[in-house]
Amino acid sequence: MAAATVDAGSLIGLEEFTLFPKLAPELRDMIWKLALPKPRTISITAEPLFDWNTVANDPSIADDDPSIQFKLVSNACPMPRGVFLTCRESRTLALKRYSPAFKNQLEKWLYFDWKNDTLCFDDILAMTQMCMTGQPEYLIGGKIYKLEPHWLRRISRLALRSVSDMEGPYRDVGEILHKRLYCVSLKMVMLQEDWPTLASRPQDQEAVNKENKQELYKEWKKQLKTDDESKLPQVIWLTPQEMRQMRESERVRR
Repeated sequence: MAAATVDAGSLIGLEEFTLFPKLAPELRDMIWKLALPKPRTISITAEPLFDWNTVANDPSIADDDPSIQFKLVSNACPMPRGVFLTCRESRTLALKRYSPAFKNQLEKWLYFDWKNDTLCFDDILAMTQMCMTGQPEYLIGGKIYKLEPHWLRRISRLALRSVSDMEGPYRDVGEILHKRLYCVSLKMVMLQEDWPTLASRPQDQEAVNKENKQELYKEWKKQLKTDDESKLPQVIWLTPQEMRQMRESERVRR
């Protein structure tokens, strides 16, 4: 049998697939789903709107002074490109996965995949400011309270770059996440290993990670009233380089 030959001239113009609209809707949905972006990492930083040196040197300025204000900043693109901008059909499918969020905190909408995307905070300050900023207040018994932001109950993946400014940091992180913030949907917490000033990873870092994880789990077990570790969020340790790559990946993908 003679081998089949293809005229090179017949290949001209095949950059476009004009039959796509004629495919079955189920097949088009499968293709759009495969085109959806990979999970994103949304980095959040709290920038001070005051001079740190002035506050540090003035004992009359309390921690709750109105002049101590922060602005939350994220370099993330408001929405993943591609399927969001291709056509109405692709955008409709994308909106089934992504929801607009964080307008009150960041002064802009970010389209967020609550199941797969990660909120990455620069430090505990950024995380607590994210919970406080832009929330409406109400008065009960002469005290002012802020409404709990809805994202706390929906977030499933969270990363924290630094806890070095806390006492008993990992116990405190456990308390903050499940007692003060009540992150009921949290499935995974990524933490940076605490050795940024050293040239290389310490040989005993695995043992240190295990000890710090137990601090977290001890607090979570107390807050969640369970001894079953399978019901606790997964803890993943990242080197400073791995954390930096994850935080910068969003800017690369834009």
